[in-house]
Amino acid sequence: MKITYYGKNINLRDNTKKDIEKKVSRLNKYFQDDVEARVTVSQEKSGMRCEITIPIPASGTILRADQVEDELLDAVDACISALVSQIRKYKTKLERQRYTKNAIHFAEVEEPAPEEAIPEDVDIARTKEIDILPMSAEEAVDQMELLGHDFFLYLDMDRDRICCVYKRKAGNYGLLVPTK
Repeated sequence: MKITYYGKNINLRDNTKKDIEKKVSRLNKYFQDDVEARVTVSQEKSGMRCEITIPIPASGTILRADQVEDELLDAVDACISALVSQIRKYKTKLERQRYTKNAIHFAEVEEPAPEEAIPEDVDIARTKEIDILPMSAEEAVDQMELLGHDFFLYLDMDRDRICCVYKRKAGNYGLLVPTK
């Protein structure tokens, strides 16, 4: 596993990088050598924040954990535990789908709400570029759950369109499909 370090408001020393690498290397048994882990460390008022992101190139899956603790290495340990939990959850879900052939069914798909008037002075706080990968709706829901997000954009393999899956307040999922 290749590890890339990013520090925000903090300089990472070589011995700290070695300690982090030692802890992150516990995940090597789950991945092949060509997987890259991005470790972002920052100092905040509430403590030390550690975010570990592992994109898995073969499947387009992204594993991500973000923790804040008083000590940096405690935050790294908490991230590792969260990632191991995500890996187990994802593996169980894949096995369940493979053996039972049960996929997620979208019983009701809500129509998107009509566009509301957008104020002229919109304050966009952050812009993020993402890779849109081809996948099925079920794979997109799995990816959304792994990231802990409420929605996920993806390129639908069947429709050849960018679609969005989202988690509804009722606990089930919705699918937004744009029309031409």
